[in-house]
Amino acid sequence: MSVGTEIDSTCWVASDTDGNSWFQPVFKTLLASPDAATAIPDHVSLRNVHVRIGQALYQVDMQGHPFAKSFLSRPDMCQEILGHWLACRLTPDNQAKWIQLAIANMFPTKALLYKWGKESCPNCAHCNVAETYGHLQSRCTLLEKPRTAAHHLIWRELLIQLKAASARGKDEVEDMDEDITSPQGWRFPAAISTLQHREVSVGQILVDLNFFGSLDAVKHSFRLFAQSYTDSLRQTADSLLSGLTLPAQSLDDERSLNLLEAMLKHSTLKLNLGTLVPKSDQELQAMADSFVDLRPDGHAIHDHKKIVSLLEFTRAMDTDDDWEARKDQEKRVRYAPALAFFDQLPNKDGWSMRQSNFTVGVRGSLSTHGASKTFFGYPKLKSFVQELAGLGITQKAAVKRICKTVVIKTLEVHGAMIRSYYAVKFNALSNLNFEKSFKDPHLIQRILL
Repeated sequence: MSVGTEIDSTCWVASDTDGNSWFQPVFKTLLASPDAATAIPDHVSLRNVHVRIGQALYQVDMQGHPFAKSFLSRPDMCQEILGHWLACRLTPDNQAKWIQLAIANMFPTKALLYKWGKESCPNCAHCNVAETYGHLQSRCTLLEKPRTAAHHLIWRELLIQLKAASARGKDEVEDMDEDITSPQGWRFPAAISTLQHREVSVGQILVDLNFFGSLDAVKHSFRLFAQSYTDSLRQTADSLLSGLTLPAQSLDDERSLNLLEAMLKHSTLKLNLGTLVPKSDQELQAMADSFVDLRPDGHAIHDHKKIVSLLEFTRAMDTDDDWEARKDQEKRVRYAPALAFFDQLPNKDGWSMRQSNFTVGVRGSLSTHGASKTFFGYPKLKSFVQELAGLGITQKAAVKRICKTVVIKTLEVHGAMIRSYYAVKFNALSNLNFEKSFKDPHLIQRILL
């Protein structure tokens, strides 16, 4: 599709290559003029997107929008799966429309409607902060349960796929140095079914593997370790604090403050009035309790190689180029004390602990690059596919199947999140029913209780 003749300053006709009008010139274009229209990648076929604002019907010019072009052109992000999903006739029109509006950063939230002069206030009515697309997908307090349901639906599907890939026969495995069907391969205790998964705390993992006799023993040992761990991160904490403006005003300051607080959570220090001060005995005990209760989304065990891998899955906002690196850093800071604590245990008997972070973007972004990437200010970033390889999943067919399954499930739950948003927007709080927002309500009844 190309953008055709100018009708007036706010209205355009979209036409095909033969000049036949696809739409009457009653649609008002929200975005670019013909001069700014640029081609999108060949592997993505976009549908015609319209959005109603008040009594006016607007046509969204996807091709002319710089963010849409940039997003769809990101390399190694499974955009071809997004393209196939949009082109599939079985994909509901409303879900395809919502994804395309998100890709163009044009989903009509209150913040955007306020910018267009269609709302008197840009703030979320329940959180009193700007109601942006990122807010409704990641932060709105009223949408916490649907967000949890969205996370669990994708994660459980991924866990089942990981378990299935690790149980396939040796004759289906290419270029692997181990038989993953033998007792010497990876096992996934968290994988149960699409209805359920098992989350086990770090403390319980250590007890189950006989490194400690009880959770109290883990707490006592961690309290002894906490001071040396604090000493190791003090320089980084001081550097973060020196670059902060408190109270945090900008988004960057807010992110840095959250990172600092996460770093200090399992240390002997706390932030008090802009200064790092020692925690009290009561706070140190609470710190040890919190450490034992650290709960990753799952864990994998390789008995032969004596490896425990903490598994984390995140459905994150994929607007910025460094979205995946930022989320990866947050997860690594969260579990850094667990890895450091395990590393210094005297009775490991050759065991090691590591971390595998699986991250997917709310718009269906999933990284497949083969070499680790570097973003300024972040640790080296492994792709989703590299994390799969770290768990022994390297067969091309298995990797492709897992990536496709995760992306499609993510696109499906995106629609569920939008339906949940509209349920909040147009219904009384006492009458909310998020189960109707999801394709398979029975899968999330336990989550939404």
